[in-house]
Amino acid sequence: MLILVKKLGRDPKKTIYRAIGLFQCSFCGMIIKKRTDTTAASCGCHLTTRPIIHGDCGTRLYRIWQGIKSRCNSKTSSGYKYYGGRGIKVCKEWGNYQHFKQWALASGYKDCLEIDRKNTDNDYCPSNCRFITHAENSRNRRNQKLNREKVRRIRVEMSKGADPYVLAKEFEVTQHHILAVTRGDRWA
Repeated sequence: MLILVKKLGRDPKKTIYRAIGLFQCSFCGMIIKKRTDTTAASCGCHLTTRPIIHGDCGTRLYRIWQGIKSRCNSKTSSGYKYYGGRGIKVCKEWGNYQHFKQWALASGYKDCLEIDRKNTDNDYCPSNCRFITHAENSRNRRNQKLNREKVRRIRVEMSKGADPYVLAKEFEVTQHHILAVTRGDRWA
């Protein structure tokens, strides 16, 4: 059941008067914006085809769980071709959010961390996943042009007085990128 928390007035996007307000979902606690004449029973978390996830549907961990399921199962997801399209799946155990949540909390999940697959060719499952920082995760991307070895070589060459322009061409990055690596702004 949606409980009106605060009236916000007229919806500025509509040409006809539609009063809107902030509602709290009594099932999960999420705050959403809806028309005040709504007949919705919940924010969407309480559908008969999905289990009720009390208090979690608005959390970052729940969104991470939905994201991995979407990337692997939904052909309309923008990342499907890199995940489900390549045969990457979510293990059966993680089909249930509560099991995923238990694993995540036991594995050191914090809001500042991101989920990562240790082997990018294997599925999302407890033995292949971990939580790492955004910086670490960014280094693992397919479009990442540098790795630790290349960064070490750039620093050695720059210490010998190499031309950043030449190194940028060699490593297929910008001069700015070379200088940032040398200063330690990237790949610290």
